Amino acid sequence: MKKVILKVEGMKCEGCKNRLQNYLNSKEGVNAQVDLENKTVEIEYDDKLEIKDLENYIDDIGFKSLGKK
Repeated sequence: MKKVILKVEGMKCEGCKNRLQNYLNSKEGVNAQVDLENKTVEIEYDDKLEIKDLENYIDDIGFKSLGKK
């Protein structure tokens, strides 16, 4: 497993946080913890995934990844 912290744009409330966290955790090989206050998401992910895959997941649900923190 690899680990990365990504900055995320577009999270405004607890509902946004929960929606993003639940969506990411539904993806195979992903374990995510979203921090609303710091607008970041800490992700442990399978070796078969790349950071670009994680950023695409974030974009797919309506937020924007701003890259590594």
